[in-house]
Amino acid sequence: MDYVALTQQTVPVACRLFNDAVQNGDMLYRPFTDEEFSRFFLTEEKGITKKAILLEDGTAFAAGCQVPESNKAYLTMLVVSREVRRFGVGTRLLAAMEQELREADDCSPRSMEISFFNPMNLTWIVPGTENHDHPNAPGVDMAGSGYYFFQNRGYRNFAYQNSYYVDLSRYKTSPDILAKRQGLLEKGITIETFDAKKHTGMPELMDNLNSEPWRREILREISQPDGGRPIRIVAKENTVYGFAGPMDKQPSGRGYFAGIGVHSAYRGMGAGKVLFDSLCEGLSQLGAQYMTLFTGENNPARNIYEAAGFKMVRAWADMKKMIL
Repeated sequence: MDYVALTQQTVPVACRLFNDAVQNGDMLYRPFTDEEFSRFFLTEEKGITKKAILLEDGTAFAAGCQVPESNKAYLTMLVVSREVRRFGVGTRLLAAMEQELREADDCSPRSMEISFFNPMNLTWIVPGTENHDHPNAPGVDMAGSGYYFFQNRGYRNFAYQNSYYVDLSRYKTSPDILAKRQGLLEKGITIETFDAKKHTGMPELMDNLNSEPWRREILREISQPDGGRPIRIVAKENTVYGFAGPMDKQPSGRGYFAGIGVHSAYRGMGAGKVLFDSLCEGLSQLGAQYMTLFTGENNPARNIYEAAGFKMVRAWADMKKMIL
């Protein structure tokens, strides 16, 4: 079996193979145009080294990336044409891809971890919707045939992620959330839209939540001259004790937000559920048609999402394997 590195000349062959697998229902991913495929798999990005290989006869394709000066690499894609499955083609191409990733490491010989949920994010379509999508796949689809393929070739689960979805065009606040909102009001706790001229305490909240990505995005947003995109907050006496946002409508119609967090002193009283409900209402008012998100199987935040009517639509396994 001979394989070659993916090139601009062979992109149409690999892209057609990928799109055929999507069309056949083998994968949930959004189809690519040749131009999109080339940009995704060939254009270099800062901080990662991309690798993509194709069987010379065009019946199988594999891709991944490696983080320079680390011992971690990531599998992004393995596609085998239905006509050549069960003949060991996928197994051999996977081994070739693992070796390509291993050789991309310029450091001294050592073991390397290859895993899923990587810097190359593939957009996937939520089953049963009108092309409602999510911008990345957090692992291996546990309902797909690839899950058992990788298990049988030495990849082991180390975490589970659940993807959630809600149709915002039908969103309605539940009586339970309304009751929780009233209970918070009686304690002087309100759910509002952040106003830099009125509210204080956002940096202190970020200290409490201890998430650098949230800190960067939220503090950058509220520092904008125009006030930035809307952010829903939990407030008491004009001090911020929780956030959800920033809210935005993406071109696909998906409601975007970076995250939700409530100060440790204000948890356990329903503030998170009321805050998230307010976020959903706000995104619906912005014209967002739906929302998707994912969270760890054991993350208590799933209770917040489920209380807002979100349904789990897919389960994913984060898998890894050590190679020498």
